[in-house]
Amino acid sequence: MRSIFKAVIILTIIMLSACTSVDGSKEELEDVNEYTIPNEIQTIIDKVENFAINYALQLDGEWADEYVNCLDSEQARDYKGYANLKATLDQFRIECGADRIYVLTDMNTDDDYFELTVDTSKQAEEWMSEYKIEEHYLSANKGVPQASVYASKNHEGLLIWSASAPIYDSRGNIVGILNIDYPIPEIEAYPELIKE
Repeated sequence: MRSIFKAVIILTIIMLSACTSVDGSKEELEDVNEYTIPNEIQTIIDKVENFAINYALQLDGEWADEYVNCLDSEQARDYKGYANLKATLDQFRIECGADRIYVLTDMNTDDDYFELTVDTSKQAEEWMSEYKIEEHYLSANKGVPQASVYASKNHEGLLIWSASAPIYDSRGNIVGILNIDYPIPEIEAYPELIKE
C-alpha cells in the first residue's frame, strides 16, 4: 500500500506538470517534496482509507437512492429521511472512532467546490457549505477511493488524516463521496506531513 501511495503522489506530480493554461504556458507548480512515510503513519492512513471504502460500499444502493431523494426534495436537513441518513453515518463514526464522517456532492462541475450535505459533526456546518476541491475528493468522485496526501487540523485544532470513497446509487451512478476525518496525533512528530 505504501508503494501505491508513493505512485499516486508521483502520478499526480506528472499530471500537474503536463497541465497548461489557456494561453499554452505551463502553470506554476509548488515544489513538492517526497517524504518517506513512517510505517506507523502509513498503517493509520491505510486504515482510514479502508474505513472509507468499506463504509461507502455499505451506502451503495438503497441509502444512496434515499440520499438522491433528499437532494431532489430541496428540503435539505428538513427532509423526512435525513435523520436516518445521518444516523447511518453516526453509527459508522462511533464504530471506527473517526472524528467526523460526512458526504460531499459536486453540485456544480464548473466551480472549484464540492458541497457538504450529510454531516456527523457535533456542530454541523450549513447544508451546501462549499469545500475547496482536494485531490482525494476528485479521485473519489471519479470512482477511485483515496486518502489525502497530508494530515491537516480540523476547526478544533485536532490533527486528522482524511480519506474519500465514492457512493453509488442503485443505477451505478456516483451520487456523492463519503469522507472520513480520522484523528492522527502521531503525525505531530512529522511536521513535514502536516498541511499548513
